Amino acid sequence: MRKCQNCKTVHSKKEKKCPSCGYSIKNFQRFIILWGAVCIIAYVIIWDSSTKSPDISSKHSVEKVGKSWQDQNNSSMAFIKMKGFVKSRLKSPGSSKFPWSAHTKYIGNQRYRVISYVDSQNSFGAFVRTNFVGEIEQTSKNYWTLLSLSI
Repeated sequence: MRKCQNCKTVHSKKEKKCPSCGYSIKNFQRFIILWGAVCIIAYVIIWDSSTKSPDISSKHSVEKVGKSWQDQNNSSMAFIKMKGFVKSRLKSPGSSKFPWSAHTKYIGNQRYRVISYVDSQNSFGAFVRTNFVGEIEQTSKNYWTLLSLSI
């Protein structure tokens, strides 16, 4: 037994049409196959467009690529590099936990002042919060120099 999709009456599976309303079972099966094919095609189109590489030749992309490290705001990288300098001075660097961001200020000539804190274990294994203030300078694209650090 099967239920008619149109009028919801129950009839035999052998019948090609509903005895109550005359709705053709083949029409419903065609609808399901057509709907499935449309969904598969839409999925392939969306997947294909999401895997394409970005167009580097566009004006916007060229401007980003052509920007020098001296012209960029490198405050985030200054904080990341400062975390490395602070970690190297801790008793237990593996236990260090820094906040997601810090107060980082550009002070000119590729120099940054970073004010933040670190939670780390002391000699007794207790976690202690330590504030620090440091100045760091970017000397080239990938190199940073620590100017001062007060922990």
